[in-house]
Amino acid sequence: MWRPLCPATLGSRCRGGRVPVRLGCRAGPMIEVPTAERAGPFAWRRLLASHAYPSTPRAAVAAVVCRTDGPERRYLLAQRGKAPRAGSWSLPGGSLELGEAVLVGAAREVEEECGLTAATLRWHPTPITATDAIFFGETEAGDGDPEFHYLIAQCFAWHAPGPLEEAVAGDDALDVQWLSVPELARRGSVEGLWYGRNVIEVVRIAESLIECGIIAPEPS
Repeated sequence: MWRPLCPATLGSRCRGGRVPVRLGCRAGPMIEVPTAERAGPFAWRRLLASHAYPSTPRAAVAAVVCRTDGPERRYLLAQRGKAPRAGSWSLPGGSLELGEAVLVGAAREVEEECGLTAATLRWHPTPITATDAIFFGETEAGDGDPEFHYLIAQCFAWHAPGPLEEAVAGDDALDVQWLSVPELARRGSVEGLWYGRNVIEVVRIAESLIECGIIAPEPS
């Protein structure tokens, strides 16, 4: 989730030295991110450097993905496979890559972690809020320098379930689940403060924006 693409992964996806990433809407544009060969001889050293103990906060994205094919709106969670908070549940997301637009990064992370693409997603045109994820070693508060610090742009997309595709765990996600707002809240007693700030509060903001019409209704 919070990591750069490795050379093997990027090499398998590149086309003419660039990586295509589709924006998560039906008629969305395609942008391309340069591979290491075109970015310079030290690009991979910079990309593969550890994200732990950064000198500045790192830019990241996450996605509130909502489906409405049941009695309640349900939201997509991914179980993290890597630090920080390996094994915990969060909104799908990860590091924003250099030169990558926020919505493009969110769409890429959802596709990599959960297998959902522009075929079944419609994105709200701007992030709905931003949150911090700051970790001091194994705890969420403590002395010394933060081990991880991400500034996360939280984006929103409607998902239209059907025969085209279903959410499945991929990349470094261990599992995925769809949960209603009450189910999300009950999980907060296990996941702790970080989950409350970066999942429950973000989903509640999305719910408020849906109710007041700022987020357009789900396409029929």
